[in-house]
Order: sequence, then C-alpha cells, then structure tokens
Amino acid sequence: MALGMQRARRAGEVVNVARRRRLVRVLRELGLAGCRPATREGAVEFRLALEQLGATFLKLRQLLSSRPDLLPDVYIDELSKLVDEVPPLPFSEVERVVREELGADVLARLDPRPLAAASIAQIHPALLADGREVVLKVRLPGIAE
Repeated sequence: MALGMQRARRAGEVVNVARRRRLVRVLRELGLAGCRPATREGAVEFRLALEQLGATFLKLRQLLSSRPDLLPDVYIDELSKLVDEVPPLPFSEVERVVREELGADVLARLDPRPLAAASIAQIHPALLADGREVVLKVRLPGIAE
C-alpha cells in the first residue's frame, strides 16, 4: 500500500476515534478549544482514546501523565493509571506475530499469559521444539511502522 494511502487511512482512524470518544469535549476541558471545567468523564474518554489508537499514543499517554504543568490533576490521575500496566495484546495476535516471524515449527509451546506487557512489546514464556525454555519478546504489530 502506498505511503500516502497508509497515512490517509491512519488519519481517518484517528478522526473516528476522536469523534467516538468526544474529544472536542476534552479539548474544551484542556482549554485548547474553549473553556470548560475538567471532569473525570473527559479524562477517562481521553485515556481510552489514547489506548485505542495504539503504541505511539500509549507513549504519549505515559509522557502526558508526568506533566502536571500541561494537564489538570484529574487527567494526570487518569493517565497515570496504566503507566506501568498496559493491557496485553490478545493472544491470537501474539500467536500470529510469532508464527509469521519464527515459523510454525520452532516452538513446542507458547504460554498465552504474558509475563509483562508494555507500550511496544510484551513477553511470553515459551518452549522451543528442541526442549529449551525461553522467553519471547513480541513487538506489537505495526510498531516498526
């Protein structure tokens, strides 16, 4: 797919999430588009939008959670909730990435429960076909792009 088409598709995705999460309200609460008192509901919608948009936006959320000079306290509290606890990628996605990268016959077992999940990767215990126990670091799909 051409780079221009990829960018247009991603821009459309960001706009759709912004619309669904009512981010105009958030902009007003942050004083960027009008003025409205900050609310817990706006902060939750903002956090959910950043989560939904993927790894880059998770990094943005982590950065913003440490900037009380930029955001109201209610937003800092909400964004801080998952700084160290990123929701794991569904196992079906992890399995797909591992099979694409390693092939189908390298692993004897891949534990579906991650040991840890972060904004760009998560790690899973695994057993190689030759019997060695390992830990796999699985980059989230699309992170390289």
